[in-house]
Amino acid sequence: MSIIFKERHYDQLLILIKNITILLLILVVLTTSINFIFNKKVQRLKVDLENLNKEKSKYQLLINNLGNEKAESSKNKYSILLIQLAQAAEDIIFNSIHFKESGIKLTAVSLEQKMIFKLIEKLKADQKFKDLRLLKINQKDKIYFELELKTLE
Repeated sequence: MSIIFKERHYDQLLILIKNITILLLILVVLTTSINFIFNKKVQRLKVDLENLNKEKSKYQLLINNLGNEKAESSKNKYSILLIQLAQAAEDIIFNSIHFKESGIKLTAVSLEQKMIFKLIEKLKADQKFKDLRLLKINQKDKIYFELELKTLE
């Protein structure tokens, strides 16, 4: 009787091992198929990423070229404005000139007050400037003043 029990136990163990190997085989097949599917998806995404990087570099190049053109045009505009300011100023020393969005703020020094008013009259007469304001004027050994003016664009 003990022999029969051992055979039954052995048969059950064999069936259990057989079922476990079948489950392991199914798991291996499933993981390889999932891995294969993900590898295909990764390859497609890599190709898409390369295409997007090419487009990005193309558009970045266009943006950089446009930015350079805008910078060149604004430099030309500012240099023309500087030339006009220099031509309008007689015996006036500009300390600083700040270009804002649509205007200019400048600080300068003059020996005579009438030169400041001549500069203001010339800038008012110029058609490229509007809304001219004298912000500050101080007199120590020289006359220091600050102007703010808007440019027409």
